[in-house]
Amino acid sequence: MRRGEFRFLVLLVLSERPMHGYALIQEIGKFYGRPVSPGIVYPTLQELSDGGFLESREEAGKKVYSISADGNKLLDMNSEIRERLE
Repeated sequence: MRRGEFRFLVLLVLSERPMHGYALIQEIGKFYGRPVSPGIVYPTLQELSDGGFLESREEAGKKVYSISADGNKLLDMNSEIRERLE
């Protein structure tokens, strides 16, 4: 993965289904083939939320993230990165 592409990976995973942070860490870990640090995932979730690319809601005491319309547009505008990550 190239520098700066991690946020696109987060958007790509969340475009498949909404999930909470721990589940996202597990999914990305499968992609990498090794554990991913929460210290990378949670700040990225916050950055993407602040930018309007993610939405979140409370569900069973956990914050569940989903991609927003703007997040989908960002993925579409960066189709070469998306293809590389899929």
